[in-house]
Amino acid sequence: NVVLANTTHKTYDANNGDGVEFANSRGALVFNNFFDTGDDCVNFAAGTGAEATQQKPQEDAWIFNNFFRKGHGMVVAGSHTGAWIQDILAEDNVSDGTDAGLRMKSTNFMGGGARNVTFRDSAIRNTLKQAFIFTLDYNDPNAKLDYRKSTLAGQFRDVRVSDVSVENAGLAAIEVKGDSQHSAFHQGLAFERVRFRGPAGVKIDGLKDSRFDTVRFSEAGDANPWQVSGSQGLAFHEVEPAPPAQ
Repeated sequence: NVVLANTTHKTYDANNGDGVEFANSRGALVFNNFFDTGDDCVNFAAGTGAEATQQKPQEDAWIFNNFFRKGHGMVVAGSHTGAWIQDILAEDNVSDGTDAGLRMKSTNFMGGGARNVTFRDSAIRNTLKQAFIFTLDYNDPNAKLDYRKSTLAGQFRDVRVSDVSVENAGLAAIEVKGDSQHSAFHQGLAFERVRFRGPAGVKIDGLKDSRFDTVRFSEAGDANPWQVSGSQGLAFHEVEPAPPAQ
């Protein structure tokens, strides 16, 4: 039951200068804040590796009516995902110039993940990297790996993104990176009524049982914006342009 409201976070270009991080906590409210940070703006963590199964999850957070400028991500889950990050609602937020919008990061040996996350009714502009990223390929060269690795990969599942506009994403509009070669998939992602403007496209590998409904790209250029591999059970409805036949 922590409330962070009406604050200004100016840590841009400070190494590891996160705005705020919640770890294994419950009931956080983050609203009416300004973030201009040297790392993730609002970050959630839930323990590392095999031992994290004995910890409480990170759960029940509401992030709304914030403005994000610089930062590695607006709303971020991970990379410490071992006890699960769950039941997160982020809505009515605006960003201009963050590295990423919704950022979810873990590894093949972290365990847990994030689930039941909603990101909606928001505007994202000028991300330097991805508007949305879900990856198992996160690496921090400064991290101290002094924990027993999990035999399970992290996973991001049951994440809904709806009614969001994105302008000028840098590297990718959406990037999903599981590990299909080792049967590690993200699952249950849903993108609904999301509009992308600019040349950045979608890169998906290691995703299953997910859907894209009323997702539209404008100013995407001549190339098809969709690159999909190593995935299964993906449904596309009223997507423009449509992905190539698989």
